Amino acid sequence: MEDHKKTIVDPYRCDKKWKTADYLVIKFFSRLFLSNIICIITWVKQLRNDKEDVMALPKLSDADRKAALKKAVEVRRKRAELKAKLKKGQVSLTDVLNKTGDPVVARMKVSSLLESLPGIGKARSRRLMDELDIDASRRVQGLGSKQRERLVNKLA
Repeated sequence: MEDHKKTIVDPYRCDKKWKTADYLVIKFFSRLFLSNIICIITWVKQLRNDKEDVMALPKLSDADRKAALKKAVEVRRKRAELKAKLKKGQVSLTDVLNKTGDPVVARMKVSSLLESLPGIGKARSRRLMDELDIDASRRVQGLGSKQRERLVNKLA
């Protein structure tokens, strides 16, 4: 049996995003007032007043929202049609990978693309992606030329 070592957690480092100065301030004050550490953390966050972590969403009118939803539904429909054509063998993987300019293909996940090929399920697509060093969250537009070439050669 393996001897599992306990991980030592630094109680003063609560948030990995904090800068070194924040860490030192918390460490100093928390040693003085250990019971008030939550108040101190809140105080330091307020002092930082980071707006970089917060992203404001654009205010959309009802017409803009409906147009965006309609566009999203259309893209999903096109993606489903492409997957069905791949499953039936009407379109080859090479043809799809050469259409990287098409936003429907470009934003499609590679795992989803592989799973839509006949004879390839989730387990086999995951295994193929591991063999070819392709990240599970990679999209078609993010594939490098060598990754693309190895993928086509492996499945040809």
